[in-house]
Amino acid sequence: MEIFEPALLCVTVPNRAYIDAVEACFGGSQLRTIVAQCEEDYQLLNRLCVDTPEAIGRKARINTWFKPADYNRLPPPPASAEQLRAIGFDGYAIDFIDCPEGLKWFLCSDARLHRTAIALNPQAVDPNRAMEMAAQAGGANYVIGNVMNQVNRSKYGKRLPQNTTREIQRARSLGAAMVDQQLKRELQMKLADAQTNLRAVQEEEQELSAEDKEIQAAGREYRAAHDKLEARKRAVLDAQKKFESLGLSLRREEAKLAQLRDAPPADVERNSIKQKLLTITSKRVDCIRAYVDLMRAAIKEQEGAARAGLEYLQVSANKVALESMCKEQADAIAKAHDVAAEITVRFDQAKKISKQKLAISKEKLAEADDDLRDEFTQMEQAGELATQTPDEWRADLDQRREELEMNMATNANVVEVYNKRKAEIDTLTAKIEDHEQRITKIEQSIKRARDNWQPELEKLVGSIGKKFSAAFDRIGCAGEIRIREDEDFEKWAIDIMVKFRDNEKLQLLTGERQSGGLD
Repeated sequence: MEIFEPALLCVTVPNRAYIDAVEACFGGSQLRTIVAQCEEDYQLLNRLCVDTPEAIGRKARINTWFKPADYNRLPPPPASAEQLRAIGFDGYAIDFIDCPEGLKWFLCSDARLHRTAIALNPQAVDPNRAMEMAAQAGGANYVIGNVMNQVNRSKYGKRLPQNTTREIQRARSLGAAMVDQQLKRELQMKLADAQTNLRAVQEEEQELSAEDKEIQAAGREYRAAHDKLEARKRAVLDAQKKFESLGLSLRREEAKLAQLRDAPPADVERNSIKQKLLTITSKRVDCIRAYVDLMRAAIKEQEGAARAGLEYLQVSANKVALESMCKEQADAIAKAHDVAAEITVRFDQAKKISKQKLAISKEKLAEADDDLRDEFTQMEQAGELATQTPDEWRADLDQRREELEMNMATNANVVEVYNKRKAEIDTLTAKIEDHEQRITKIEQSIKRARDNWQPELEKLVGSIGKKFSAAFDRIGCAGEIRIREDEDFEKWAIDIMVKFRDNEKLQLLTGERQSGGLD
């Protein structure tokens, strides 16, 4: 059975003068209630839309209503139509609406529109008679002008009638554009015709579908028969191709047979084949000889290439070593130059001081007595002053210090000479120690530089030596590369040792030493 849309969608008020009064007769949810006409539709609607999300993908909160239709159980209107017009009312609210017939049960049972009287002209209605009518009916609602009257009897005492009034508002839900019922009925008729046509088309589609299945089955049978014929055709073609191939093979074999019959005798054929073999063998011998000559030439070229490569490696190593030595020597020269400059400065200072000391010593010597001056002159002429070592001067100094201590009170000039000689000895000793320290530092610097490049040079020469030995092993000879060391770095060299025969020892490879021996 049909389920009706809410009243705000399917109820219309043809006379818009009554629309405010009619809408005032509805409660808040009654205009939005979906109405079912049977219990099954009511339960299905609640299950699909309210209890589960099956219908719209989520649960909805909607107002639904169903009650078995029984108009005999409805309370009657407060007055008949004639009595109502006599009081001045225009009619009941149910008389001013247009809706589906099945929806009127809901409007009468739940909204009580069949008991709500409406009068647009307040002057035409007698209020007392209207209230008396509603009171005699046990209570009722009615609209006069724009005022809603709700009449009830008191629950206590004499149960006198009570009237509650309120002003009605302008219609908001039913006041929207009204649905043209005539157009709606025409559209519903067209929809019914379309549904009838749809069912006819569906029935025709089912008939055509059954016929299509029969055609498809027949097509599969024809296709199977065609496939069998194609298979037989392919078998016949394969047999024909095989027959043609056998015919070609037969003709080739017949041609071979004729050739064998026309062939010369076996001994003639044997001699001919033997002659061909001798010719081919002679050519192979010539090729082998040429190959041997090429191998010998290749060996010589390989030796020359190896020698050139080794010379290149030796020159490269010498270059690297020379560059390193040059850099070290340049650094050493720069350091030596700095040391020489410093020594020159200190020498000039010492020379200047020596001249001053010499002048002082001459003055002191001139002041000394004749015996001391004669002794100093004899020592100077004998060369004892220049030939004595620092240790001898220290020993002599200690001896003179002892003599000075013994003669301190008698001769002051001796103490002065002693102090002068002691200062000279200390200066020379400091110079000797400084030179020894510089020599030690230079030797350490040379050792550090050598520790930096010598292992790398030995590693490089060792790697080249392995490849060189492997190359000589492949040609049946022996070879080795060594580093020749010497105290003088300029005499360092790379020796290439080779052995071309098993009964020889490794010998130095030179311009005269070759694989064939000494030239």
